[in-house]
Amino acid sequence: MVRVLLICLLSATAGQTDAEPVLMPNVVGQALYPASRALRELGIRPGYRQVSFDTALVPEFHVVGQSPEAGSVLVSDDEVVLEFNCPGMLRYWDDWVLPLLGDFRQQVGFYRVQVPPEPIRFVGTGYPQVLAKYAFSGSCLVEALVDLDGTVLAVKVVESSGLVEADSIALDAALQATFHPAEHYEAPVRVWFPIPYHWDYREQLETAPERPGRDLMLEP
Repeated sequence: MVRVLLICLLSATAGQTDAEPVLMPNVVGQALYPASRALRELGIRPGYRQVSFDTALVPEFHVVGQSPEAGSVLVSDDEVVLEFNCPGMLRYWDDWVLPLLGDFRQQVGFYRVQVPPEPIRFVGTGYPQVLAKYAFSGSCLVEALVDLDGTVLAVKVVESSGLVEADSIALDAALQATFHPAEHYEAPVRVWFPIPYHWDYREQLETAPERPGRDLMLEP
């Protein structure tokens, strides 16, 4: 399953120098576009998180959750996230999600950009204990959308590990990366940057410290 996690911040109310507090409306159950428009009219620029929900109960691209809850008082730089229903692979990334986030016309393909992003900081995952209960070994390829200032705007899984927990760990780690921005014709541009993650259950058993009273048995 492909999950997309997008992080945005609350923007100031349009036309105002100092943002005034705004009450978070209830947009759960609404279609993603109208819900986003309603928030933007209040000066709120939401982030988006794809989740898998039974489409017999909630149609695709409808809001199934929001953070913060309705009635919460928002001020500048508060984080607002809408969870929208899209089981399986997100098929309409360019048509549905990116237009909601703003102007992405300065985006250039990674393999065409003249100067690719230069990583400043990567966050590794190690071997998380949540994967050990599955004796999981595998890989996940994530792409991070590096913005004009080198921050990561969004992340998505392009090659799933086959395990939702592993994909989520990779997405969370990729969101924490920072870069020197890409350049195209001497101007900064947005670009998707591939980040691979790999976990080896056997290797973590061999390197894990021994626990008193318990022997780690490895198959030949």
